[in-house]
Order: sequence, then C-alpha cells, then structure tokens
Amino acid sequence: MISSIINITMTPEEIYNQEVWWILQEIKKEQLYCPKEEKDKVGFSIRTQSEKVDGYILPADVQRKLLNKLKEWGAFDLRQSYTEVLTEVIKNINNNDDNVPSANLISAPKLTELPKQPTKYVLIIHQPKFDEIYIKFTPKEESKKGEQYQLALNKIKSFKLFFHSADGITEYR
Repeated sequence: MISSIINITMTPEEIYNQEVWWILQEIKKEQLYCPKEEKDKVGFSIRTQSEKVDGYILPADVQRKLLNKLKEWGAFDLRQSYTEVLTEVIKNINNNDDNVPSANLISAPKLTELPKQPTKYVLIIHQPKFDEIYIKFTPKEESKKGEQYQLALNKIKSFKLFFHSADGITEYR
C-alpha cells in the first residue's frame, strides 16, 4: 500500500509504480467481489477521501489517468457507467427552466455547467493481459510473501498423518 507520506528519496518512476500497484489492487478487489460468471465485467468507482479505510487514496484525477493508462496497455476496455451518464442528463434537464417543450419543437437541454468528470466505470477485463500487468507491478516484497505462502502450502499438502490403531499404523487421508 502506498504510504501517506511520500519518501523524498523515491524517484518519479518508483512513485508511479506504487500508484499503478494501488489501482491494480483496487480493481482486483472489485473483481473478487463479482459473481463468478461476471469476473470479466467489473464496476469501478473513483475512490474518494470519505471512503478512506486503510490508508492512502490517490487523487481522483490520478486514478482516472491510471485507468486510461491501463486501458492503453490492454488490461481492459473502459466505459463510463450508463447509470451515471443518465443521472447527469436527467439532472441537467430538471435543472433547466428554459427546457420547456413547445408544440412544434422539443428543446435540447442547455448545459449550465461543464459536465463533471466521470466517477463510475465499467471495466471489461482482458484477464491474461491484466494478470501480466498485475504481476509486473507487484512489489518484490509482495512477490516474496506469495512465494513463501506457496512453499508453506506445498509443505502442508505433502504432510502425512499417521494413526496408531489395533490394526497397526494407518495413514490418514
């Protein structure tokens, strides 16, 4: 996880790699919450400071840039959530007093303010490419933890249990 205090000795590349790792973990977490049959279609919302639970949250503009970069690398297709688009259109129609339809012409709503940046997306994950990028940006210490976990799991799987009984020694399966 990115520390909330940036290390002054970190290079821009190291900071960038940490930020990419952060967004990859957030996407992976969302993917784990999805039903099995929908693992390739993930809903993703830009994280905000009010949602902060366990540490640092990247600024929204950085999150958007990273989503676009991951799209550019082929990790997924990126689409704005239709729900968010429709909500904005309805809000603009309802807030526009000049949008009163006439008998002959229905006026298009006027935008009274610039449209806000999207906050909700649908990611169509390209799993092999996403996994390749995820592994590439996994910090070395995280990678070592994964290797240690696999070694421990393999030891447990190879562990055999024996019981003494009246019939002799029996292997437990």
